[in-house]
Amino acid sequence: MPLKLRNSTDGIDPRHRLEYWMEGARCIGGMQVATVPGHDFSGRTTLCPIGTAKICGISATGQDAIWSRELIRRHDDGFLRVIFQCAGASLVERDGWSGTIQADQWIILDGSQPHRILAREPSTQLALIVPRTGLSAAAYDNARRLSGPQGVFSGHSALLFRAMASILDDLNDQPGDADEDLGHTLLMLLTRSIEERQAAGRAASIRSARTDRARRHVLRNLSDPGLSVASIAMGLRCSMRQVHALFEGGPSVSEFIWSSRLEAAAAELCRPAARDRSMATIATSLGFHSAAHFSRRFKARFGQSPAHYRSIARHGQG
Repeated sequence: MPLKLRNSTDGIDPRHRLEYWMEGARCIGGMQVATVPGHDFSGRTTLCPIGTAKICGISATGQDAIWSRELIRRHDDGFLRVIFQCAGASLVERDGWSGTIQADQWIILDGSQPHRILAREPSTQLALIVPRTGLSAAAYDNARRLSGPQGVFSGHSALLFRAMASILDDLNDQPGDADEDLGHTLLMLLTRSIEERQAAGRAASIRSARTDRARRHVLRNLSDPGLSVASIAMGLRCSMRQVHALFEGGPSVSEFIWSSRLEAAAAELCRPAARDRSMATIATSLGFHSAAHFSRRFKARFGQSPAHYRSIARHGQG
């Protein structure tokens, strides 16, 4: 297994721990670190060069780590920082984007751009530092375009995480002939992880487009009292099961239909040009079975009858 470099603030005077920690970070070309108020700082790192990459395990009580433009100028050869959040949570800022990476999520940060990792509470991370030359040009560029946390560890990213953790946990610190092969394996798993996330993103985009198409179909056919999962499936030329799947994670198909009808009715009641339309006309034009059915649904949703809602709207319009 590869040689490992370990660093810990254990046994260091609390007054000098941060200085000691930052010196260790500088020695490995790391980030500029500051403490987080409310914590007596302590931390441990394990650095393991493997092939052209580096694995780094980091546990700290709370820290504010910054990769600044000045540091970029000193290390201008380009790299990726792949971070697996093992415990705790970290605020990540980069390229105008800000978000939180939770435990069991991972993210890729571009070493050619400033970024910040703020952990206000104790946290543990496993990082893979990959030089530009470690990946193909296409894989490197694709990795830089991935945005935000990449979900829970699964597929090849889970294999990558377990391989990295296993290498750091191995007690054998003697360099071996297989180190170069291990490095290639890690980079291959990273490449596959990037490809998986891109494929998942494309699948999500396709699903979103199909869901939007289904919703547009509903909105175009609100006047049809027979609007249903079956009629939507027929209109979209897909199965009823596929229609249900498009609405998973949000309002059901039925909920979306009736919510859309009620929103359209409320808008119609407020429209000056429709002030002379009867409730029965509005109801049937939006697929309600009757004026009474319309009134019951409307009151349940808005807390007042359609007539009272229209009266308030007219008063507001003068």
